Amino acid sequence: MARPSSKEEHIKQLRIAALENGLEKGFQNLTMASVAKEAGISVGTIYLYYKNKDELFASLFDYVQKACDQHVLESLDTKIGVKDKFFYLCESLCLFYLKHPLEFTFIEQYSNSSLSKGLFGAFSKDLEKQFQLLYKESLSEGVVQKLPLVTITSLVHGSIVALVKKHHLGHTKVTKKMRDQLISLMWKAIAA
Repeated sequence: MARPSSKEEHIKQLRIAALENGLEKGFQNLTMASVAKEAGISVGTIYLYYKNKDELFASLFDYVQKACDQHVLESLDTKIGVKDKFFYLCESLCLFYLKHPLEFTFIEQYSNSSLSKGLFGAFSKDLEKQFQLLYKESLSEGVVQKLPLVTITSLVHGSIVALVKKHHLGHTKVTKKMRDQLISLMWKAIAA
C-alpha cells in the first residue's frame, strides 16, 4: 500500500488493512504491528488512533455498520406501505451484503467473536429502529402476527445471512428472483 499522508488516509488504510488481514489470518491472530505494516504506517502511528486491537475492531465494526445503514436507509421512502418497506429493507440489506463481501464477512466474524464483547451484529441501532417502527406500523394495520421483534429480526437477518453465505462461498449465484422468493417467504412467515 502507498504510504498515507493524512489522518483520514491513515484511518482508511488501517480499516482496509484490518479487514483484509483479519479475514485472511483471523482477527484473534492479527496484531497492531501487522495492521500498521500492511497499511503502510509506523506501529507508533496506529496507537495515535486506537489504544489496542479491541478498539480498532470496535471502530471498524461501527464504521461497517454505518456504511450498511447508509446503503439500506438512504433511499427508504417512509410513505410506502408496510409490505413494500419490508421488501425494500430486506432487499437493500441483502444487496449490501452481496456487494461488500469483506464487510459482510467481517460483521459475521466479529459479531460472533470474543472481541465483540457480546455485541449482536444483526442490525445497527438505526436499522433496528427502522424494523421496530415498521413492526409497530404493521401491527397497528393488522398485517403481521404479534411476535417478539427479536423473532422477526432473527428470521430476517438469519435468512439473508444464510443466502449470502452460500453466494460468497460459491455454492450458488444469488439472483433477483431468489432474493424476491426469500423475502416473500419471510413476509408470509410473519403475515397475519
